[in-house]
Amino acid sequence: MAGILTKRIWQPYCPPCVLLHRTPSVSSQLFERHRALKQSIEARQVALEDARKLRSYQRDARNLCSWIDERRKTARDECYQVQRLVTLTLVFVTS
Repeated sequence: MAGILTKRIWQPYCPPCVLLHRTPSVSSQLFERHRALKQSIEARQVALEDARKLRSYQRDARNLCSWIDERRKTARDECYQVQRLVTLTLVFVTS
């Protein structure tokens, strides 16, 4: 009994009505629909990957802009400019 059930599970059942409708034209239509669906899936995957790369680029650009803004604030700070001037003066005096 277990052998019969195993065979039925592993062997797909194809009803007679499906067998009657499997003509060359229907199978070629199914093949074309499958091919078109597969092409659209591949195009969608490419578009999603491009969108992911664009988001990553935009995130990196925002991070770089914020880093530059922080450095610009530091460079414009009066205390930093005085400290830099003192450091440069010491470098020229000691050399």
